[in-house]
Amino acid sequence: SVLSAYGTAYLASRINRPRLQPALVVGLLALTVAELFGIPRALSSTALGPGYDFIRAQAPVEGVMELPYEVMQPRAGFDGTYHEKPVLGGYTSRHFPYPFIEGAPGVAQLAVGYPETLSAPDIITPSIEQTALASLDYYGVRYVVVDKTGLATGRFGRLVSLLDELFPGGPEYEDDQMMVYLTPRGPAH
Repeated sequence: SVLSAYGTAYLASRINRPRLQPALVVGLLALTVAELFGIPRALSSTALGPGYDFIRAQAPVEGVMELPYEVMQPRAGFDGTYHEKPVLGGYTSRHFPYPFIEGAPGVAQLAVGYPETLSAPDIITPSIEQTALASLDYYGVRYVVVDKTGLATGRFGRLVSLLDELFPGGPEYEDDQMMVYLTPRGPAH
């Protein structure tokens, strides 16, 4: 406010005709009102597709991972308010010292996309190919949701091949907006 007053006084002093000074003040006030006018603007749609009804209808309360991870991370928390299941990622107030998303087998490959294939040779045994689904099951990641509009960019070809390797039977649910893959339960469940 103080800086605006000084700016207005400076501009008024630069005007040679005293009759135009009130017009300057009125014009600046009109610009301020236009800037601060509080019309609600919708920045994005909050509508959820029928795939979230499918997830919500499932009985066990188990985790949901939304992919492509870098695209869906901001929206995952909002989607979770509807389907009422825990989500991986989202914006959190606390960050844990263990990088779960980057370190858990299966989760890391889906979120980050490395390696290119689960069957790639590695120095670790058992291989990621053998542990990825068991890891997702162990950590309670039951639903892997894939947003088709995110895939439509063509940037996530590696993710598509990883999904095909992990879930050879295809998605449990699919519509024009999303696919939902179910992690199979291990023998302990």
